[in-house]
Amino acid sequence: MIPGDRILVNRLAYRWWAPNRGDIIVFAFPMDTKRTFIKRVIAVEGEKVELRDNKVFVNEKVIQEPYVKPGDYPPFGPEVVPEGKVFVLGDNRRQSEDSREWGLLPKNYLLGKAWLLYYPFQRFRFF
Repeated sequence: MIPGDRILVNRLAYRWWAPNRGDIIVFAFPMDTKRTFIKRVIAVEGEKVELRDNKVFVNEKVIQEPYVKPGDYPPFGPEVVPEGKVFVLGDNRRQSEDSREWGLLPKNYLLGKAWLLYYPFQRFRFF
């Protein structure tokens, strides 16, 4: 996602289902709930997350992330995600404001699941 992208969001998704690892979510920014952010769920309740050696480990296994831009980013954790929260990261790890900076995201801040990028038209795709 880049500034100016327009997306459709399924606002009902998390009323009935819990977020899953890999979901791209839209949520109220915890530091200013008037703003909305979009990030990827990396770890859910009960999972242990750690960032080291420019890799993400969930439950001590490296997760494959072909969508991440290469680069250095600082270590984090390990931390177990408690009930009612998720750990989120941006795909552009070097410049992303995410759970590493402001903590685990409470699930009640979730606004929905990103479903479709519809503008600009040349980037049209389903998530």
